[in-house]
Amino acid sequence: MKITPTRGNIIRIDYSEPWEAQLQSGNFDNEWKNGNIITEERFPIVGEGINEYEFCYFQFIHRPVSSETVLGLIKKEDLENPWEPAKIEHLIAFSKQFSREPGRKYYLIALGSIGQSFNLNIVTQVFTSMHTCKLLFVTLDGLWDNENFYFLAVRKIIRPPVV
Repeated sequence: MKITPTRGNIIRIDYSEPWEAQLQSGNFDNEWKNGNIITEERFPIVGEGINEYEFCYFQFIHRPVSSETVLGLIKKEDLENPWEPAKIEHLIAFSKQFSREPGRKYYLIALGSIGQSFNLNIVTQVFTSMHTCKLLFVTLDGLWDNENFYFLAVRKIIRPPVV
């Protein structure tokens, strides 16, 4: 099920900003490196200039789903203007702008940036509740079976040139 936010569903990323500065701007309450697991080598940020992205969430309730199923459903949602699974930079930008929504408790997962640690595929997630916002990692393998899991998806906004 796709969930479109009701307010301001645009995030902005300045790719000229250094990796660590982007992570620090996410306003996370924890040591986001998580024992040096979340590093630039595992989760590089690649892009140029300042880009804007429309975002939405996907949530799957009433059934456990695999990462492959989630990725397939995200990409099939709109074939004319396709959604892509968010990368770490989208998760950080989202956290910077929207992480402190009152009354919400969720895990927002970015399946678009996959790192390796201890021979496991890992992805980043933001855990948010009323009083905290933490950047964490989670293994990609297995099933997603919690109604508090949301998957962030994005698509680049291309504006016509100003003449």
